[in-house]
Amino acid sequence: MDATLNLADIRREIDTLDAELRALLLQRADLVAQVAASKAQSADAPVLRPAREAEQMAALMAWQKNAAPHLALPGVMAIWREIIGLAIAQQGGMEIFVTAQSQLAARAYFGASLTYTPCDDAAEVLQRAAQNKNAIAVLGIDEAPAPLAGQAVFARLPLQATTEAEIEALCYGPEILASDNAAGDAS
Repeated sequence: MDATLNLADIRREIDTLDAELRALLLQRADLVAQVAASKAQSADAPVLRPAREAEQMAALMAWQKNAAPHLALPGVMAIWREIIGLAIAQQGGMEIFVTAQSQLAARAYFGASLTYTPCDDAAEVLQRAAQNKNAIAVLGIDEAPAPLAGQAVFARLPLQATTEAEIEALCYGPEILASDNAAGDAS
């Protein structure tokens, strides 16, 4: 078989799969819209569900390890984080308050679809996040103080850190995020 023709055939198959992936993203977005409509019926339902996201990321890491070890875990996780960030944006979005030290870790975890607001220091980050129910704070591990009243740390970044030394940042939000249970959400 001609190598050029074979390459063209392979590229056509890739194009077909890419079209299927786009169609699946639209199907997922339709389901996220249903989740958003359901959450809108409850004024206090947070758009962010850390426990659900942690379950999804654990399943993704297990899948990569068992079924797709040839795919780099950081790349697979980055793709999935962008999909999750897109879903959060679709449900009304979330503002993420950061410092210069924490901005890259926050962006790497929450994706390009959300709003990042830089602040001068950790105290300002926590205060501004506390004033908005659809906001969180992300602070570098070296600048991270205790949470304010009504706030809690709900995640450590990066998620796949296996030792304390690998933790780059902490995520702060309303206490409900730290006690989040995943029941009933499908975002």
